[in-house]
Amino acid sequence: MRSTSGWEGFVFSMTMRNSKRRTVWLVFLFFVGLYLLSVGEGVYSTDGETMLQTTSSIVDRHQLAVRCRSRLPNAVRGLDGRCYGRYGLGQPLIAIPLYLLARGINTLLRGTDYAALVFLFVPRLNQIITPVTCVLLFSFASRLYRSARLGIGLALVYGLGTMAWPYAKFYFSEPLSAFCLLATAYFLFVFREQGKLKQLVLAGVFLGYASLTKLSSVVVVPLFLAYSLPIDSALRSFRSIVSRATPFRWRLSISPAPKDSQIAGYRICSLTRLLAFVAPAVFFLVITFLYSYYAFGHLLAGGYHEEGWTTPLYLGLYGFLLSPGKSLLLFVPLTIVAPLGLVAFYKAGYKGEAVLFTAIFGIYLLLHAGWWSWYGGWSWGPRFLVPILPFLILPLGALWPGGTARHVSLVALIVISIFVQFLGVVIDFNQYMLLINDLTKLLFIPEYSPLVGHLQLLLGGGELDLSAGDLVALGLPELAVHVFHVVCFMLVVGAGVALWRAASRQQRVFASSEYEC
Repeated sequence: MRSTSGWEGFVFSMTMRNSKRRTVWLVFLFFVGLYLLSVGEGVYSTDGETMLQTTSSIVDRHQLAVRCRSRLPNAVRGLDGRCYGRYGLGQPLIAIPLYLLARGINTLLRGTDYAALVFLFVPRLNQIITPVTCVLLFSFASRLYRSARLGIGLALVYGLGTMAWPYAKFYFSEPLSAFCLLATAYFLFVFREQGKLKQLVLAGVFLGYASLTKLSSVVVVPLFLAYSLPIDSALRSFRSIVSRATPFRWRLSISPAPKDSQIAGYRICSLTRLLAFVAPAVFFLVITFLYSYYAFGHLLAGGYHEEGWTTPLYLGLYGFLLSPGKSLLLFVPLTIVAPLGLVAFYKAGYKGEAVLFTAIFGIYLLLHAGWWSWYGGWSWGPRFLVPILPFLILPLGALWPGGTARHVSLVALIVISIFVQFLGVVIDFNQYMLLINDLTKLLFIPEYSPLVGHLQLLLGGGELDLSAGDLVALGLPELAVHVFHVVCFMLVVGAGVALWRAASRQQRVFASSEYEC
């Protein structure tokens, strides 16, 4: 493609930029509408209720401690005898605006149930976070493959065909963690393209907030650090520092500098970039460690100081990859071709990104495979692997170019994956787990797999979990409830049709244009 110049190039660039902005909004609105239609009632787990109570304590009582209750086993007694949520502060803090919204509506609409409003609005957090993650994945894929159409496709695949869909309705912290990790990778990638310092700062902020959300995210900090500072640059900076710290007569033998280079300026630039990335991340890490020490007296273990890695590694790996109750390959069938996607991604020239994505998946898999509760408690599928799903979906774009047979195979896997997520959305996982009430059967016996159980409940007339909450009981007019559902449905249909047209139009633009956007 030839480069643009003058008025013609400016007009084309602005056209493409406006088109992308419209597409971003369409992706967001499509998934907001879909996830609001899919939402059920409550927080689905004691994990979510503990985080919600932490938000309540911060807003209403101006403290981090929550009330000790027998139905909140994840609120652990701390050093001062009070109970604290064992989870990170990331989700309770970011949910504060939704909590304030519930309180404001309760003030305006007399007669509404305050507690019910809180449980209605605060758990909607992931119905906002996950669409934003889909938008971010669209932007990332569009940059990687220089194709808005492929970006739209991968965003739809992620939002519909992975556990992102069912987990958008559960009040777990994994969706927020997934967004933060993806945002870190995205801004580091953009920095490598454009070299703007603010992109490094944003990457550091999101990496730090990922750790504030889930302490386990700390394990990927070295991976992102290595990606942000390539080995050759690190070695040159190190050699420059060593050279300046040694006597003049030894310098040439340690760090011979080319005549046309400016090592000092390069070193300062490298250190500035490193600080721009690390400083925000360290800020949030310090908050994470201080909270852990303040509440439980442990810098790293937090509320998990009495738990640990007691599961044999082979058992956890089998559970994550092959077990009928928690296999990633069963709950997201599209990940069967993820290794092929990573290889194709690497061969397409994205070597650094392919290595980073593979390393993130590997370290998350190994870390959680040895954890005593590797299965993630009562939940749908391999909950602990939800944060790494974007890094398995993005490389699949490199597999798309190919013949009809490849396209048919990928589409078939996508359709199967969407159906599996549908099973997790329409049936509350608690309903089936309570019905069986035997963890060994649920995890390891094929006929008791939640996939089989949810299908049986769906076909056998089990209770569906698609209610948007008992809005009428809150004092809202029944007409308003129906309007809510109609608006969500119109968002899905309208944005979906517009996305289809945008994908077709942008594909024609990219195919016919001689310009590089």
